[in-house]
Formats: sequence, C-alpha cells, structure tokens
Amino acid sequence: MANVKITRISEYANRIRNIKLFVDGKEIDVIANGQTKDLTISGGTHTLQAKIDWCTSNKVTFTVGENESKTFTLSSFAKHSSLGIFAAIYYITFGANKYLNLTEA
Repeated sequence: MANVKITRISEYANRIRNIKLFVDGKEIDVIANGQTKDLTISGGTHTLQAKIDWCTSNKVTFTVGENESKTFTLSSFAKHSSLGIFAAIYYITFGANKYLNLTEA
C-alpha cells in the first residue's frame, strides 16, 4: 500500500472547522486546523481534492507506487491574500474552486 501525508497549515480562517479530503472523488477523511493526516491508498494514479461547504481546492493528480509516499500541504486563500474582506467575497463566490490550495511538498 502507498502512503499520502497531508498537512493542513494552521490558519485563523476556518480554524474551528474540519475540511473533507477526497481521493478519486470519494470522501475518505477529514482534517482539522494544524493537523497532519496519513492516508493509506493503493499504488497508482489518483486525484486528491479538499472541500469545505461548496468551496474546494484544486484537484491534484499524482502517481504513487506501492510502498511509496507523497506529501501535500493544504491551506486556504487567507494565507495568500492581503485583500481582506474583498478576497473573502471573491473566494466564496467566483473563486470557490480556489478557496483551498493543495500543493505537493
């Protein structure tokens, strides 16, 4: 089996809420603020996405072999924007599919 490690950055935005984690379109776990999750999946090509309410992250497609590991970081728009309330309005409406950000570490 392969391992996927996801670290959620500790942020003020959404700090009391869990974010759902999806692999290949299926919800497999939730992650809390500042938490790291280790997920066991089969080797092969997969997609990873995070979701909170109607807002999502980018979809990351990755390939992992048996007995290999991949590491990702999860954050929200709040870490990347200094526009305050204007950014929040954009990201919960037009930018809802970019509200969260998944990057391979």
